[in-house]
Amino acid sequence: MEQFGKYTLLRKIGTGGMAEVFLARTAVAQGLAKTLVIKKIHPAYARSRQFVAMFVDEAKIALGLNHPSIVQVFDFGAVGDTYFLAMELVEGLDLLRLLQAGAAQKRRVPHGLAAYVVQQVAKGLDYAHRKADEFGEPLGIVHRDISPQNILLSWDGSVKIVDFGIARARDVHEDEGVIKGKFAYMSPEQARGEPVDPRSDVFSAGIVLYELVCARPLFPGKGKEALELVKAGAIPRPRDFAPDISDALERTILRALAFHKDDRFQTARDLQNELGRFQLDYSRTSGELVDSGALAQFLSTVVPAEQRAPIRVPIAPAAADSEPASIRGLSSGSLALPGDGGDGVEPRTSTGRDAREVRERKYVFVVEGVIRGLPDLERRLGADGARRVVDAFLEVARDVAYKLDALVDSPRGGTRSGLVGGGGDGEPRDALRLVVGLPIAAEDDATRVIRLALALVDALDGIGSDVEPELRLAVGIQRGVAVVTRTARRGARLEYELEASTTGFAERLARQARGAEILVGGRVFRAARADWTFEALAAIDLPTEDTASGPPTDDDTQPGTRRARVYRLRGPKERAQRLRERARADAKRLIGRELELKALRDVYRDVLVTRRKRHVLLVGDTGVGKRTLVTSFLAAVPRDEAIVIRTSTRVGTAMTPYGVIADLARDVLGLAEGAEPHEVQRRMERALPLIFAGEEDSREARGAMVALGLLLGVRPPGGEDIDAEERRQRILQLTLRVEQRLQVDKPLIVIGEDVHWCDQETLELFLELLKVPTGRPIFGLVTSRPDRRVLEAARVAGAEMIHLDELDADARVRLVTDRFVPGHDVDDLATQVVARAGGNPFFINEMLDALIERGIVVAEPDDADHPGLLRWVKRDAGVPTPSSIEDLLATRFDRLPADEKATLLAAAVLGRMVAVPAVAALLGRPARYELDELVKRGLLAVAEGDHYRFKNDMTMTVAYGLVPADERTRLHRIAAARIAGAAGYRAGQDDAVIARHLELAGDAVAAADRYLRAAAHAIDVGGNADAYRQLARALKLLPADDHARRFAAHRQRSEIMQRLAR
Repeated sequence: MEQFGKYTLLRKIGTGGMAEVFLARTAVAQGLAKTLVIKKIHPAYARSRQFVAMFVDEAKIALGLNHPSIVQVFDFGAVGDTYFLAMELVEGLDLLRLLQAGAAQKRRVPHGLAAYVVQQVAKGLDYAHRKADEFGEPLGIVHRDISPQNILLSWDGSVKIVDFGIARARDVHEDEGVIKGKFAYMSPEQARGEPVDPRSDVFSAGIVLYELVCARPLFPGKGKEALELVKAGAIPRPRDFAPDISDALERTILRALAFHKDDRFQTARDLQNELGRFQLDYSRTSGELVDSGALAQFLSTVVPAEQRAPIRVPIAPAAADSEPASIRGLSSGSLALPGDGGDGVEPRTSTGRDAREVRERKYVFVVEGVIRGLPDLERRLGADGARRVVDAFLEVARDVAYKLDALVDSPRGGTRSGLVGGGGDGEPRDALRLVVGLPIAAEDDATRVIRLALALVDALDGIGSDVEPELRLAVGIQRGVAVVTRTARRGARLEYELEASTTGFAERLARQARGAEILVGGRVFRAARADWTFEALAAIDLPTEDTASGPPTDDDTQPGTRRARVYRLRGPKERAQRLRERARADAKRLIGRELELKALRDVYRDVLVTRRKRHVLLVGDTGVGKRTLVTSFLAAVPRDEAIVIRTSTRVGTAMTPYGVIADLARDVLGLAEGAEPHEVQRRMERALPLIFAGEEDSREARGAMVALGLLLGVRPPGGEDIDAEERRQRILQLTLRVEQRLQVDKPLIVIGEDVHWCDQETLELFLELLKVPTGRPIFGLVTSRPDRRVLEAARVAGAEMIHLDELDADARVRLVTDRFVPGHDVDDLATQVVARAGGNPFFINEMLDALIERGIVVAEPDDADHPGLLRWVKRDAGVPTPSSIEDLLATRFDRLPADEKATLLAAAVLGRMVAVPAVAALLGRPARYELDELVKRGLLAVAEGDHYRFKNDMTMTVAYGLVPADERTRLHRIAAARIAGAAGYRAGQDDAVIARHLELAGDAVAAADRYLRAAAHAIDVGGNADAYRQLARALKLLPADDHARRFAAHRQRSEIMQRLAR
């Protein structure tokens, strides 16, 4: 088994031209685990930016298709560099295998079953063809590859279309003349490379029906031969190969296969209805009922059970980290987390409570759905027929809930399906309840719950519109309270109880809503109104049980009344409308990183469900948006959901053993970096009983305080000397003790930013900590530049990596245009900004801010229609390159040959004017050739003598920033030693340069001494201004207890000021 993100790959079950297919399992929010299929896209495709963009567009569309006749796509994304789709597992066979098995046995598919199979295909196609976006605009989905290989038959008789992978939506560019699909199942217009519409899929479905009835290919041959037959459009009469075919079925086949698309069935629903009429006549004449049961029976005769390849799911190892979580959604629900024994979902009893049990109130969204039209359908189809329709909807509803991280909730003693109201035993129930916000809540829950409701309405519409009378879902949504019970021990269950006032109000809304209507309470309205449009309706009376529950059900309840406001969902807001209603646009809002943000949320959710550790390394160059991505992720974690520890390394920690741990300790203790020793000691003594409660005098406690004191620059009384290994062990124990003292029922999120500056000792300590087992769910997220040391450490730790590259072309432009008034013509400006800034979000935003400072673009006033958004007012002005864009040069430097880049960086350490011997000394090799090449590239210029100079300070500054801290320290020390030891060293005159190198190397005392020498020389030659600056640098670096030299420096500065004042 292989871990692939949040999925465990059990075994490979197939390989195709575009993907490898694996049987997989994942921990889910309901049931012990979910077995599914993972399609891993071949790396050759993933290297194409065009493919990746198309993949994301297609996957988003596939994710929104919820119909029993379409294989569900649950998830998509990337793990490392590998893109994937998570899809529904269908235990059965594809239609091609059935045809082959029938041919081998000389058995044909009965005409009634052939019609049934294609009718189910037509149902799925019709649903996809009619699929619209949130604004009601048709998506224009066409499958383009309906063939026996892409039609799956489950052993229980379900028919499902798979692989909408080459479907194109209306907003995805389609190149005319590009042929996609299998030639033998194309429509004539598709074979000619013309744009296609749903009638092309109707033709392909007609081919499938022809081959089922006639037991032979319609267009034999392969490749070009089949393509030419399709273009010709010659259709042999089905009766020539199936003499017993009825006239009605033959007419249906030939109409579906009409050469001209205007002569075919114009929609898949027309084909579906025609096949339905045939089936009705077939059942009357044959006396056989053709349905999923008949198909399952036929499959059992063609492929007996003993010949089927069972899906064997290996038992997970006993290690708790590999066990999936389970959730049983109940009104008194329980959410089981992986543990040592039992299934973790036993109902709570009243016989005592675990002393470590914690109860908390969590805000959740409750979705109540009521099926409209069910009584009429029962009268028409009977209870069994109606129940089959409802069961089909419930199957899809559970998949929808899984996709959107919702729980299907049932009352104690309810059915497994999650239906919570309706008829008696044996009768279909008419209501469905789901919960969003458990086990964890997120900032986007309000939008997600609206999308969940829309998806459920859409799903029942796709099923219910096929029956008479039609079924429609009425939905009520309310935000309310769940009482959650957590226990500290690993493997313990998490239980929740929904407050009656919340469920009662949601049910009241659903019962009041019409079919396909979504009503929400005031809390939901306020949470979602930024992105969705609502219509206010008349207030309704609160449920009677609310009287006993205490607080009002809805925050919009008028004071002193028992009535609450209700809102009807109208649809999503247009972008311009959203912008008008928001305050100033957030220049740092996340754009173009949706896939990476989703990956982080998926990992965190998996950590919460499985209660295991997972770690992610976010790798990218400066300014690509690592910090913004982390901030966006954290913003979605509710304030009280988890314990968040966030730290950032810095240049100063790279050369300091345990420097990062020391900074973190200062943060925890509330110490300033320069805190006095007595204050450090006082804070440590206050923390001691909190960390070692009742064990303050133990050897472990005192040893930990010694180690901590050494980190912070103090030695506690009685502290003994310890070697490096003992110090490491004590810091490790102290860190573990602190983690154990944190609130035990909360997960831990550890954020480490810019870990490329992390000292080696801290890095090794963190690697050791990752090996220690813990019962707390921990999500570690670190960011780094592409540093070899960090990448290797991440590999050793088994961390998952997410690489952030520059934004794609569309996201770059959107990052610019989204800050401007909608409809404002800024295409030329966007082109210029993107050309200068590339795809680095920080650079783009910095350039726009510089344009604002220069008055080239101006912000709309607060009383305008678009407050805070920008207008381009000085169109003739050039676009300047501000100092903040200096970092753009870093990208250019990275493309230099290695020797040239090393030479440029070494030159930057020396300063603006550099001598060839000095550069060669830092590199330990000749450097003139590379310096000349850098001149050719326009980065340096030739100066007088044996010198070169940087063309501008920006180039030098950026290059210097690329030198690693340890290397920078080394180079500055070499440069200082070279000047000081040179035969031509000039005492005093050269000391200012030496001092600067030593200061940048971190040698503060030595640098201060050189500054004082330089100041003395400057005073001797009358350079008062230079001397004053050098004395100021010395005072900054001198130790606070070096009273004599500090006094002398102050006296000299005072004398300089007196001389300058004369």
